[in-house]
Amino acid sequence: MTKTIKLSALLAVVVVLGLAARFFPLAAWAQHLVAWVRGLGAAGAVVYLLVYVLGTVMLLPGIALTLGSGFLYGVFYGTLLVSAASVLGATASFLLARSIARPWVEQRIA
Repeated sequence: MTKTIKLSALLAVVVVLGLAARFFPLAAWAQHLVAWVRGLGAAGAVVYLLVYVLGTVMLLPGIALTLGSGFLYGVFYGTLLVSAASVLGATASFLLARSIARPWVEQRIA
């Protein structure tokens, strides 16, 4: 991908996010999401952990999920949740790479 295309894509993402922030009630949606997840109690933490593990296996950037856990559960409990989720995600990725995805990994490395 050329540098111009990358810069154009980045600019498009910034413009779309800016327009979304201007025309949609993102703050209200975020507050509603936080209330919903907190209302789930322990089940909300389990759902968040599973989403984090899935995101790790799918190679998604973890910064958004990590910050989200602090936002949802506070610094202390969010850190505990992310620590467990990141270890489980790394373990799941390792086991997948060593078993089911082994031919794909070997093809990429060779």
